[in-house]
Amino acid sequence: FAAVDLSLGRKVNLKRLRDELHSSEKELDRLLELARKSSELAHPNAAELYSVFVEESRVHLAVEAPDGRPLRELLGPNSLMPLALAKRALRQVLMALAHAHGKTVLHGGLSPDSIFIDADGRVKVHDFALGIQVCRVAAKLGWSASIGTAPYMAPEQELGTVYKESDLYSAGALLYEMTAGRPPFPGPDYLSQKRAARFVPASRLALNSPPELDSLLAKALAPEPGARFRSADDFRVELELIP
Repeated sequence: FAAVDLSLGRKVNLKRLRDELHSSEKELDRLLELARKSSELAHPNAAELYSVFVEESRVHLAVEAPDGRPLRELLGPNSLMPLALAKRALRQVLMALAHAHGKTVLHGGLSPDSIFIDADGRVKVHDFALGIQVCRVAAKLGWSASIGTAPYMAPEQELGTVYKESDLYSAGALLYEMTAGRPPFPGPDYLSQKRAARFVPASRLALNSPPELDSLLAKALAPEPGARFRSADDFRVELELIP
């Protein structure tokens, strides 16, 4: 919900957790712990979580209202983003990830719906840490497919394990879609496609795409975490080398 924090007069987004997430007190406690940890993040490219509260036995999160449009709206079937703009957007995503990872906070649900870009090209990454626990609970309850992050999740994450390299995998999937006009893995057998790294090189889908982009994406989307970039800063350094 779009709302106003009356105490400070600021616009916020009010998120009410789904009923299913209240079914297990243990799982809910884990989610709240992750939410409180993510509220300690302070970075210009990371949306702020203002407060967590309970009302009518339902947990609510008050978060920074998004400014601009979700990346999802800027992407579409065969809608290619110029490489310079894709690099600018992903650079900011990686800076937010580097800051969060430095504070041992993972995102766990990076997707075009969690990234907002304003008219000046400034990026805000939303929902740090929450995606991890939501996906865990969703998998147990059998509605993980409804979350919509499967095309961007690392293969190990589909099996319940999340590392910082998992976030970097998701960032690679986003870069692929921005530059190639479609997600790297069409599904529905996402896991087998990811394990085999079966994706069309971006240079075959986008004219004038440099070969360096294919090499970077191959590393970012490597099936094994140890074969990927070791940090968001490493990813960003190689991104800057693409002409």
